[in-house]
Amino acid sequence: MAAYAFILAAAVFTILTKFPAVIYVVKRKGYYNNYNPRLQFQEDKTVERLYAAHSNTIESFVVFSVGMLVAAQYGLSQAQIVICGSTYFAARFAYMFCYIKNLAWTRSSFWFLGWLASLAPIAMAMLKL
Repeated sequence: MAAYAFILAAAVFTILTKFPAVIYVVKRKGYYNNYNPRLQFQEDKTVERLYAAHSNTIESFVVFSVGMLVAAQYGLSQAQIVICGSTYFAARFAYMFCYIKNLAWTRSSFWFLGWLASLAPIAMAMLKL
């Protein structure tokens, strides 16, 4: 059950990560252009970073979800699932913070940690077979 809860949380997280970019645009321009929203995310470096962090979160969702589905399918323990899922979220929050602060190498380290946490359930399932 925890695997599915983590997938749901990750899906919601993909939307929440767009809020910093939207808030930044609205504060800067006084409105949000919903007719061509991607254009406004290319207008300055800060909003580009905010939107890039959001885009990467969507990309990471796919790998994480597969990892959680494999964990559920192959009967990994709840403890294993919670460790992988919690590590993924901790890494993604730190990744977002580092992206906003433009800490490139630190950001990449947290990206890698999140990626490992996404693949770990697949590796554990393979070892269990």
